[in-house]
Amino acid sequence: MRKLLTIALALMLVLGIPAAAFAADDPSNWAKAEVDKAIGLDLVPEGLQADYQSAITREGFCVLIMSLGNYFDSVVAGEDSVTSAPFNDTENESVTAAFKLGIVNGKAEGIFDPAGMITRQEAAAMLTRAAKAYGADIGAGASDFSDYGAVAAWAKSSVDFVAANGVMSGVGDNIFSPVGAYTREQSILTVLRLYNVIEGETGKPVISEQPASAAVAVNDSVTLSVSAKGGGNGDLTYQWFKTKDPVNRVSDDIQIIGNEGTFIPPTSTDGAKIDGATESAYAPPTNIPGVESYYVEVSNGEAKTASAAATVAVKPSKSNGFSDPVKILFVCGGNTGRSPMAKAITEEVFKERGISAIIDSAGSDIIEGDTAEENAIALMAERGLDLTGHVAKWWTPQMLQDADLVLVMSESHKNRLNVPTLNIYSDKIFLLREYVGDSGSVPDPFGQPMEAYIETANILTDAAEKLADIISKQ
Repeated sequence: MRKLLTIALALMLVLGIPAAAFAADDPSNWAKAEVDKAIGLDLVPEGLQADYQSAITREGFCVLIMSLGNYFDSVVAGEDSVTSAPFNDTENESVTAAFKLGIVNGKAEGIFDPAGMITRQEAAAMLTRAAKAYGADIGAGASDFSDYGAVAAWAKSSVDFVAANGVMSGVGDNIFSPVGAYTREQSILTVLRLYNVIEGETGKPVISEQPASAAVAVNDSVTLSVSAKGGGNGDLTYQWFKTKDPVNRVSDDIQIIGNEGTFIPPTSTDGAKIDGATESAYAPPTNIPGVESYYVEVSNGEAKTASAAATVAVKPSKSNGFSDPVKILFVCGGNTGRSPMAKAITEEVFKERGISAIIDSAGSDIIEGDTAEENAIALMAERGLDLTGHVAKWWTPQMLQDADLVLVMSESHKNRLNVPTLNIYSDKIFLLREYVGDSGSVPDPFGQPMEAYIETANILTDAAEKLADIISKQ
């Protein structure tokens, strides 16, 4: 019975294509023609030309994705943004190349899990990122799968793209099955279909070398550049833009590997045109400290392709002390519990101690419009502090620029600030408890009983008193 259920499940997970009888090592009847075509196009490495109906591993899917063409080789051959082996558990060249292109993330710090099985939503995300890296238009309207609500937030736009372009479909009955397993033959077919989508856009210029992010000192020169090839009969023209938002704060687009970080900058289709920036290379201004991101549109006279965005971070001069009043920014994840409580408590302690300060709070992973948590509001009210008007807000590079101190609740929050800004503010970003001489993170009470909020508030109060001692001595 278990064997029959396993076979039935494999059949259900195909890309909306009816299944038929099969031999274990060969492609299913419904898949054979497309598998043969993919092999003929050199899209299937020899090591994956067997066990077609078995589940594909994360590493195997990377190898398959990276077979799409020499385009990827030319990108990876450029300047490296990470070490040659970014993960501790694999040195596979395809995994490293896919990571450099922003196609894959690790499962945890330094961990890729190469032998782990890939899920359908993970496959959708990797396919979409590959399409983006190749220069395809990945915009698509929302899918209408009945289980769309079960798709992870980081994968929704990817599911939209693969569904809209016929790269992946559901498993039947309008169900996508986001955490369902994925087989080799399904993977081969989707890579072939993605190849067809990309080849169908040959009328557009293809960008073979993307602009690279850089951190520089004030007034140091930096040049962003792209390499592109035709797609049409006319000469290529270029127009550079500055993105609307200088950083991308979406959690899934930030990858932390050991002490290094790489990230996907903001979406490169929503920006302000830069007058006169009409060459393949552009030297952005670096006379003012801060963070900005830029991209270029390449046109062949018939169609346009937008490059990935590149971030330029201009490091401010090192401060010789705190301003008066001292400016402090508290950051947690959702900006609904720990950081607004830290702000309220610290303001009260500083007021009692006669310390002049401008204190604010923000989040690294917020939901727009969220208010303070009910337990946080109630607890602060007992202490005479008011959080009823608090609304969660994102951190911004300008907040980091303006602050004397940025105090975060956990190590992950430091990463969420340092990585997108290329570490130019790292000398002012600290774990709150470590800065005041303690150790560890401030525990997150979200979703827990009032006792957890009381514990966190007590830790924040103790930290505020110690912080006041430090500031008073400056």
